[in-house]
Amino acid sequence: MNANSYQAEQQMLDADTIDIDLLALFRALLKHAWLIIAVTLFFGCAGYMVTKLAVTPTYQTSFSIYINNSTLSNINTITSSDVTASQYLAETGADVINSNNTKKLVAEEVGLEAEDISITTSVKTESGVIQVSVVTTAPKDAYDCGVALVDIAAEEIARVVEGSSVQVIDVPELPMSFYRPNYLKNVFLCMVVGAVLSFGLIVVRELLDDKVKSREDVENHFDLVNLGSIPDITQAQGGKHEYYAG
Repeated sequence: MNANSYQAEQQMLDADTIDIDLLALFRALLKHAWLIIAVTLFFGCAGYMVTKLAVTPTYQTSFSIYINNSTLSNINTITSSDVTASQYLAETGADVINSNNTKKLVAEEVGLEAEDISITTSVKTESGVIQVSVVTTAPKDAYDCGVALVDIAAEEIARVVEGSSVQVIDVPELPMSFYRPNYLKNVFLCMVVGAVLSFGLIVVRELLDDKVKSREDVENHFDLVNLGSIPDITQAQGGKHEYYAG
């Protein structure tokens, strides 16, 4: 590669390079801080209104149970196989509770549709305790479903796992506040989106703005030395003069 081609390539690279003045970007953001705040608040209010109008509140009640293995009551020591059996019973019990048949039985007991009831379970592997949660669109329905599910789960687990019994650790309680939606979380996320969007628009606008606004712009963009400036007497304010820079 000869010197001329190298210089030509360097000129092309320099032409494609965009200089970013971080101080100018900071000034632009500071100048439009009111816009960022306004857009952020607008998105937050919009998120609250959409959540309130479009999302149906749901209520949750929970209880926990433990499945006893009848073989454990006849011995004084618990072996690793007994622990494995207890964990297996917990997993099996969780599957029984999550089954469509159990949900249908609960729906028939409380007079609801099965589609209106959400049942979730989680198993604590170390202890074999099953945590059960019931979610509906009304607090009384959630409580009634939880109470009904305690008895139905015990019957279904005993039917599937012969010789086992269910012990209730925590009973369902009437929910006093809704489970979802989370207004605070939704509003916060919408405000973050609004802030990022306004921030990005201001930065892009500043980067695409090639107007000459100051003596520094003349020196930076055209590589010229500024010999002087003419005051704009028509826009004098407080004894200070504005200058033409373009």
